[in-house]
Amino acid sequence: KFGAHVTCGSSIFSTLNYVLLRQKLKIIDVGGALTVHLFGSIFGGMFSLVSFIVKNERERIAKSPHLGSNYNSNIFALFGTLILIAYWPSFNISLIRDNEDKCRGVINTYLALLGSISGTFCFSALTNFGKLKISNLLNSCFCGGIIVAGCCHIIDRFWVSIVLGFICGELTTFVCNSISDILKSIGYHDTSDIIYYHGIPGFLGGIIMVIAIVGGNWG
Repeated sequence: KFGAHVTCGSSIFSTLNYVLLRQKLKIIDVGGALTVHLFGSIFGGMFSLVSFIVKNERERIAKSPHLGSNYNSNIFALFGTLILIAYWPSFNISLIRDNEDKCRGVINTYLALLGSISGTFCFSALTNFGKLKISNLLNSCFCGGIIVAGCCHIIDRFWVSIVLGFICGELTTFVCNSISDILKSIGYHDTSDIIYYHGIPGFLGGIIMVIAIVGGNWG
């Protein structure tokens, strides 16, 4: 029953957020950087923080045998990440009607993903003494697709997408490795780290979207 209430509440607030941004404020957000990723990260993160503080489940979660990963689960998750990256452009261009804009959106999304994958691998290795951290690879690699989600169809300079993806991959990896333990110490429990891997790219994607529109498509 509790889960049903949460699902219902998230659907209601998500719809209200979508109506406010798309219909009232007329914000162009074709890939859902604000309406999907940023909203979902804030709603989910706040719900996680409040629920575990109110229920005082910190000790139970800390002792749970179900937390963690092994070789098989990591390989399976990496396979899922590859599929997600391959199909990410379909998320970003689903609301675009013009064929030329769709083509540009696909190219920009893949280039941004290329940048975020490169940035994630570089920064993860630098901050872990030459080793790659599996949680970074499973999450930060696709943040490039989020940062250009709102404006993938209006960026004419393709190198911009690569740079944005690279910066986003490095930033999310850095923030996650820096403050994840601090958030856990105050009772924030998040199995997918959505605050870093969806919230930060979604927030930056909103800013980039405004700059791209005001700046004349960066063409």
